[in-house]
Amino acid sequence: MDPYQILNVSRDASESQIKKAYRELSFKHHPDRNPGSDTSAKMQQINEAYEILGDPARKEAHDHPVNPMEQMLNELFKRDGRGFDEDPFIQMFQGHGFQQGFPPGFNPGFPGHFHFSTMQTTLETSVELTYEQAYLGHSIPILVERIVQQGGNHSKITEKIYVNTCPGIDHGECIEIPEKGNQFQQHKGALRVLVNVKPHAMFQRRGIDLVYPIHLSFKDSLCGFEVAVQHLDGSQYKIKNNPGTVILHGQEKSVKGKGFIRDDRKGDLLLQFHVIAPPSLSLEQVAILEQVFSDKVDNVDKSDKSNVE
Repeated sequence: MDPYQILNVSRDASESQIKKAYRELSFKHHPDRNPGSDTSAKMQQINEAYEILGDPARKEAHDHPVNPMEQMLNELFKRDGRGFDEDPFIQMFQGHGFQQGFPPGFNPGFPGHFHFSTMQTTLETSVELTYEQAYLGHSIPILVERIVQQGGNHSKITEKIYVNTCPGIDHGECIEIPEKGNQFQQHKGALRVLVNVKPHAMFQRRGIDLVYPIHLSFKDSLCGFEVAVQHLDGSQYKIKNNPGTVILHGQEKSVKGKGFIRDDRKGDLLLQFHVIAPPSLSLEQVAILEQVFSDKVDNVDKSDKSNVE
């Protein structure tokens, strides 16, 4: 897997260019924007590629693979953060050509005294949002435990960080906060925050459109109705259908610009009608309906998406 090809960026792409490419591809291939298509494998490739290129330490390791001998020894022996120069026994050999036979970038020593700058600097965590918070944007305080290593010393610090989500953020998106991950020497890794949006009791999401189901009796679908919808932004809308305008089961009507807002784009509020038909009719009711609906109705379009008053 070549992460550069997957994200469609050059090898000299800047951090901002890589991040922009990742966001565009994530938005393009998100399952909500591709109903009926299995884009999970593509999304996994995109996420894995960004995990490599979005972390400077992992990007450096990918671009410049470590010496095989260094990698083997790194796996064989545990590290405690002490380098070659800190071991008093090994210092006896300094100045006598002791290091000349070791691979470049490798600090020789004995078991427990190896020290490589391959520490994972990127931290990952997650936050949970309600639909309302995802719609409006939100600031969430989280506690993050970070490792700071400088010289031969390392320490753990706990820091409160505020994660600011933009309006319209979607489930499964990732927010990257620079320099809030682990720190190795002068390199400060990023904090990656996965966003989980809790399901709503009524609303659903379709891309940047907001879907709200309205359940109607058979009579109301024929004779008109008026219902109130409590929107995610706290406002209330009165949905009215005049008598004589028939609503069919599965039909949708839209309220323009009342869906999710993403950058400079606005989705619609889609009212999805579910008509509850009676389980049975009396012979008298059947006779009345036969008289009322004596004319045959053909070619009914159930996909009407005209605006609601």
